[in-house]
Amino acid sequence: MSKGRLFLIALYALVLLVGVGLIIGGGSILWANTFMKDADGFYTTRPVEVQRDSHAITSYPADIDIESLPVLNWLKSIEVKVTANNNKDKGVFVGIAPEDDLKNYLNGVHHDQIDEMDLNHPIGKPEIEYKNFPGTSTPASPTDKDFWEASSSGTGEQILKWGIESGTYSVVLMNQDGSSGIDLNASVGANVPIASGIGLGLTVAGLILILLSFFLLYVTVTRSSI
Repeated sequence: MSKGRLFLIALYALVLLVGVGLIIGGGSILWANTFMKDADGFYTTRPVEVQRDSHAITSYPADIDIESLPVLNWLKSIEVKVTANNNKDKGVFVGIAPEDDLKNYLNGVHHDQIDEMDLNHPIGKPEIEYKNFPGTSTPASPTDKDFWEASSSGTGEQILKWGIESGTYSVVLMNQDGSSGIDLNASVGANVPIASGIGLGLTVAGLILILLSFFLLYVTVTRSSI
């Protein structure tokens, strides 16, 4: 067998491995799309307990740019859900706001920003690292502000849902009255309507590559034996 045919066989074997990888990835997405959603159709993290002495807990700012590339328009179909339940006898507030508005609101207010979060820590509770911003001001109740892109507040479990938009946004968790001392359970979820299509597309593409690689391998080996 010539070196050229050996090279082609190695190349087709690589295509075969890529096809297997696509099937595994697509199958995993289809499995998750079927078995890992909650009742609302969201992929949701397990609840995490957050406790801080400050007035607010914010997420690290997310810079979302959908408009720059038309190929990213499908991201507009993604919906985010934040669920929170206060462990104290206080109402809870969950909100999403433009980063600049949130900074102005919390200027001089003692609050914490989540810098890193490991929800799948193998030992013990999930690990959350905060960046603390000291302050002495007492914020107005977040329910009195109108800059929120989406918000939910009250006693018991609160669920916020928001469709992704371009901009720089942060999520904030607070007591409903803006008081200090936060003790609540929270989870984050996402609804990705296109997920099933992505999973099916990857699976079909992987199957095509596998069949094509087998066919090309057969032709190459058969011709080499003639």
